[in-house]
Amino acid sequence: MENIENNLYRFYHQLTMAESVKGIRENGYEVAVAENDFWPRIIFNLDYSIEPEKLIPQIAAGFSEKNYTSFFIASDRFITRNHSSVLKENRIMPIKILKGMILSPEKKYEIETPSDIQIAELKDYTQFVNFSNLVNSELMASEMLFSPKLLTDINGCEKIKLFGLFSSKKLVSTLMVYTEPTNAGLYFIATKKAFQKNGYASILIKFVVNNLVGSGIKEVVLHANNFATGIYKKLGFEHKIDFVIYKML
Repeated sequence: MENIENNLYRFYHQLTMAESVKGIRENGYEVAVAENDFWPRIIFNLDYSIEPEKLIPQIAAGFSEKNYTSFFIASDRFITRNHSSVLKENRIMPIKILKGMILSPEKKYEIETPSDIQIAELKDYTQFVNFSNLVNSELMASEMLFSPKLLTDINGCEKIKLFGLFSSKKLVSTLMVYTEPTNAGLYFIATKKAFQKNGYASILIKFVVNNLVGSGIKEVVLHANNFATGIYKKLGFEHKIDFVIYKML
């Protein structure tokens, strides 16, 4: 469970190294704020040694006084139903649950790839634009979009790589990987609506995990929406922890 959470927070922290993202360290939490209201705009890595009754008002003060962002993320084991009153008092509400899942692969997947399918690491600006457009259409809320500028900024970063699955040379499925010495996190797993239910995301995940296993990675984590957990369980991922994204009204 610790690796699932740590990978997520270190992923956000790595993004603050990008030119288009500002990283801020406050007492009790970190902030990642991208320019022009693009993603990421989130408070993360909360100090769990501070009681939620004290930390939640601090976060709310950061919202209202410094206008960093109106979103933050925390484990549901830190902020629980017992804290509903302090959330309400500070005009904060939960808006999304992410399922923290983990895989400890014992061997590589066997992959059957249709003849018209190609998988490649994405490295040029046109591919970054296509990646961003796909993620925006399938994953992001209209109030906060994903920018190809961020991908340009992090291009060349050894810890973050982008992969795409192409059908007849058209990008139809995406995945971002954040790697550490022994574990890796999968982010922005998305498939175009017209190509869903063909198993393309599973093929892409298998391909990337096989590469990770070959490079010595021992654990792979991801943070899934409720509707996608079944797909990941079929691939061997286990649900271990929940995260909640909160928003200040």
